Amino acid sequence: AAAFRNGKPDTATGEKARLLPAASIWQQQAKRVFLQYGVLTATSDLRTFPSAERFSARADSFDLLQETSLDLGEPVAILFEHPARPWLYVQTYHYRGWVEARAVARVPTRKAWLDWVKPSQRLHFLAPQTALAAQAPALRMGATLPLSAGVPAFAFLPQQNARGELTTRPIPVAAGGDLAAVPLPYTRQHILQQALRYYGTPYGWGDSGNGVDCSGFIVRVFRSVGLSLPRNADEQEAAPGWKRSLAGRTPA
Repeated sequence: AAAFRNGKPDTATGEKARLLPAASIWQQQAKRVFLQYGVLTATSDLRTFPSAERFSARADSFDLLQETSLDLGEPVAILFEHPARPWLYVQTYHYRGWVEARAVARVPTRKAWLDWVKPSQRLHFLAPQTALAAQAPALRMGATLPLSAGVPAFAFLPQQNARGELTTRPIPVAAGGDLAAVPLPYTRQHILQQALRYYGTPYGWGDSGNGVDCSGFIVRVFRSVGLSLPRNADEQEAAPGWKRSLAGRTPA
């Protein structure tokens, strides 16, 4: 049970009592859900409950409500809107949870949303952090944005209009270095190369803060070579592919 709230001893139980039923709200209301579509306009935490407050077992322990972190530009299916809090319950390609509504641009039609999900060309981000321009937010390894054809090429940064709907800011880009029009080839060299780019990055439970956790690290490295893996380690282990036991082996 959580004993600390935002890093301080938690003596009040009221907030937790209000949050506990929230995890099952959308299941309770499922018959009244009308599927909507959205795109993240900011890097956002995906939460167990609709709250940004941090609950932990110890003052220096990880946040029990943090599930993972979603990339700017990531498409989501909106399953439910909280009736009293500005939060949305969403489905990503590999996870479900609560995200702040202000970070989601609505997409009016499924066709327009699919155009974002499967553009004719993508810009792939290959470094742990890359910003396309001054004052533009940084995107993380494995993130993608729609990319125009022609020279110069433009990446489309998602934003919201006055109605909260998806609009875009075109930014001229030149592929090369930490940006590419296609994923890196899936080779052992590229896997190791991309993994080592995280050397020195702090651990962050659920990819919180500026850190990355163990399974999030695996997801990002493999996204950079065009492979989408499940988010959690147990699901990654069960994913199709070769499995090699390290039992009995010692470091070289």
